[in-house]
Amino acid sequence: MATTNIDLDTSHVSFVRSFAVTKKQNMKIILTGSLGNINKPLTKILLQKGHFVTVISSKAERQKNIEALGAKSAIGTMEDLDFLTKTFTGADIVYLMEA
Repeated sequence: MATTNIDLDTSHVSFVRSFAVTKKQNMKIILTGSLGNINKPLTKILLQKGHFVTVISSKAERQKNIEALGAKSAIGTMEDLDFLTKTFTGADIVYLMEA
């Protein structure tokens, strides 16, 4: 994997690298948990690898930051079954990062 200028502590580096290296190209990947310490760098890496990334956040004010990275934003809650069903439909991978 090419070196990136992404600031991660060592406990997250191997996870992000192993998750971001996929054999299939142009995968539709959904990430929950908005843009925290793992998802922000993971989103950048996945987009650099040519994947289509949707980031779920419960906060509408995060939409601009998500889309600035090149990802699609999905604003809603983990308790909204209709929202999740619509957002997850057609996904190749769903990564759940929920506190």
